[in-house]
Amino acid sequence: MHTLWQDLRYGGRTLAKSPGFTAVAILALALGIGANSTIFSLANSVFLRQLPVPESNQLVWLFTDSNTSISFPDYMDYARQTDIFSDILAYNWIPLNLGSGGQAERVEGALVSSNYFKTLSVGVELGRSFLPEEGQVPGTSPVAVISHNLWQRQFAADANVIGKAVVLNGEQFTIVGVVPADFVGTEEAFPRDIWVPLTMEQRLRGGAVGPILNQNLLNDRNARLFDVMARLMPGVSLRQAQARMDHVANQLALVYPETNANHHITVYAAGNGRPIFRQILLPIAWILLATVGLVLLIACANVANLLLARSTTRRKEIAIRLSLGASRGRLVRQLLTESALLAALGGAAGLVLSVWTTNLLMALKPSVPLPMNINVRTDWRVLAFTFVFSLSACDDTRHGRATLRRSQKFAVLRRAVQARASLARCAGREPRAVCAAELFLFPRPGSAHHS
Repeated sequence: MHTLWQDLRYGGRTLAKSPGFTAVAILALALGIGANSTIFSLANSVFLRQLPVPESNQLVWLFTDSNTSISFPDYMDYARQTDIFSDILAYNWIPLNLGSGGQAERVEGALVSSNYFKTLSVGVELGRSFLPEEGQVPGTSPVAVISHNLWQRQFAADANVIGKAVVLNGEQFTIVGVVPADFVGTEEAFPRDIWVPLTMEQRLRGGAVGPILNQNLLNDRNARLFDVMARLMPGVSLRQAQARMDHVANQLALVYPETNANHHITVYAAGNGRPIFRQILLPIAWILLATVGLVLLIACANVANLLLARSTTRRKEIAIRLSLGASRGRLVRQLLTESALLAALGGAAGLVLSVWTTNLLMALKPSVPLPMNINVRTDWRVLAFTFVFSLSACDDTRHGRATLRRSQKFAVLRRAVQARASLARCAGREPRAVCAAELFLFPRPGSAHHS
């Protein structure tokens, strides 16, 4: 550890002696690592980050065919599969006009089954979630659970908000709960402000939804408009759930051939978001990562060339250290420590650049009709990714050091060994021996050795 600390101190002093070289090298690495970390942060927010709910790996999506939603009657049939699902929920997006205290606001709502929060294992910050009986009789449960953001924005974080009346699309509802700040729904990219029971669907929409005007969405098997998510029973795998739902789909096709024939059920893992978005964005993410990966390779190659050019000024230093007894392995370790220190500084600068660039991209994102919440933040995955890429940069700069050692192996090492032999023969006359070794290693024009 003491030797490592010495190497770090010496490496720091060496880099400080060449501020121009150090600044250019760090900037080149920062640009390459920062670009990679920025793209990875975006990919992490879409593909890797789990839903902020307990045991999200047990959650699965159910879709008709590949990515089609499910009708409410089919959902009720799926809910009876209690041997593979511990619970199953359904929901549907709905735009709402919220009126409270004389103020009106457009909010994003969700019609949800009464077990929505129970299935997700999401508690409430204030009040309560929905009761089982509030999802039974249509039109009889005018209650609502609001998001933490809406609670702060519309109600100024009033602790007495529970029991207050609000008007949603002209219908009066009572607020019964406030969810925690980290929960915005099952799709983080499309946050919801308010959740109401599915049984209030007709009162909020008047039935004017779907391919047929005034159809009853809760009874029509052709109205495949509900997203369905289930929590697997402990020990049940995704493959087992898919096999069971294939059997259920075949049974429903026999009982309801007009609506369910030639349709199957697809089960997807739900911990990382909606599959259709992942399928669309994954190829784009790979292309972006490959592009910025090339940028990093170019940056590392440039730094390696800088190190190789700088190495010509260090031949004298290396030769003297060898002549004074430093082993070849000791010098290699010192050179590697300097490369690692340079890569670490580049990685730290790249991480700062990544955070700044990510914030800039989020500020410049275009406005879209639907509210989007691309929550890009630096978590442990981004830090690990940056660390790994810094190590790869260190490995690439080490290649420049290896090239230096190979190009000087005969010229420098041969002279250094001869100089050490001269020093050994001149024991007791160290000053003259050192001067003689220096004259041998670096002959001056006109000297006898040079001639």
